[in-house]
This record gives sequence, C-alpha cells and structure tokens, in this order.
Amino acid sequence: MAKKKPKTPIKKVLAKASDFVEEYLKNGRNGTRAYMKVYPDITNPETAKVAASRLLTNVHVSTLLSEREEEIRAKYRLTTDDVMRSLSQRLHFNPKALYKDDGSLKPVTELDDDTVMALSGLEVVEMAGGAKIGGGEGVSHVPMYHKKLKWHDKNVTSDQVMKHLGMYAKDKDPVTPPAPVNVTLKLSPREAYMMALNGPSKAKSRR
Repeated sequence: MAKKKPKTPIKKVLAKASDFVEEYLKNGRNGTRAYMKVYPDITNPETAKVAASRLLTNVHVSTLLSEREEEIRAKYRLTTDDVMRSLSQRLHFNPKALYKDDGSLKPVTELDDDTVMALSGLEVVEMAGGAKIGGGEGVSHVPMYHKKLKWHDKNVTSDQVMKHLGMYAKDKDPVTPPAPVNVTLKLSPREAYMMALNGPSKAKSRR
C-alpha cells in the first residue's frame, strides 16, 4: 500500500501565503514572479502563473491581501487621488520646464512641484574642472559638474493610467461571432436533384 504524502503544517501554509502576498505587492502585482520567489522549486513560469492565479482566488489569501492593502493605505495615507495625481504629473511632464530661456538647466529649487514629482532620478557628478587665474586669490580650482535628469517613461505611464481607469475593458471583452444565417429554399424534386448534381447556377438555368 502506497504511503500517504504527509500534509504540510497549517502554520507553514499560512506563512507561505503571507509571503506570497508581500512579494505580490512588492513587485507590482505580478503573481507569477511572486509565486516563483516564494516557491523556488517551481521553475516553469506557466506552472507558476496557474498556481498564482489559483492562490489569488483563495479566500484566505484574498483576505490577507485586502488587509495588507488597507494597512499600507492607512500607514502612508495613500488614496486613489494620490495615485492619479502622481500619474498625471508623469503623463503631462514637459522637458521644456527643466530649462531656462538661454538653454541652461534650471536648479532643482527653481522647478515647479509637478515637474519635480515627474522626475525619477537626479545625478550630479563633479569632474576635474579647470583653473581660474586672476584676482586676489591667484590661481584657483573651478569644478565642473555633469548633471543627469531622468523622468518616467510616458508609454508605461499611459498604460498604467488606462489600466487604472479601466480603459482596456473593451479590448478584453470576448468578441461575439455573428449569428449563423439559415436560408430555406423550396425546390421541386427535379430542382433539388439538379442543384445537388451541378450546383445552384445550373439548376436554375435548366428549369
């Protein structure tokens, strides 16, 4: 008689479910990646995708997810308006707001709030520079700075906005095929025989 596979302790199952929820929220709600992170023995993405989908429909997991989301919203005081405001700032960002009329880059302190919030990174690198001669100080070092500004990808932002507003819903609706058209013809026995033998056109021509 085959031995029964030992059941996984309930505490371990609950811990795994909690870990899955954390990974799911951490990586931007990618169930496949979250499942493969929590269950490293699963190396097939398709298997992980199916298992993650099944896990997300589990009552216990969906409850954990809802509770964790509420905790995050309460802790960081996040609302739907906050999310939409952030997405709007990224979507309406105009690089011209970064520059002065003479083409030089504005200091960050001179940028408006919407432009600052649309940036994803700011890097300032001090370079060798040169020397300044003259004045009471004689020769002095003049540093040079290389500045890099990064902003969010508008294509990604547009996709996020459309998903948030449910604008992809129509694309996901199943296409209903046209209803079949049934045509009933009243034919004499001779016409039916001729149609079966030669096709509709010849059956009519020999009436």
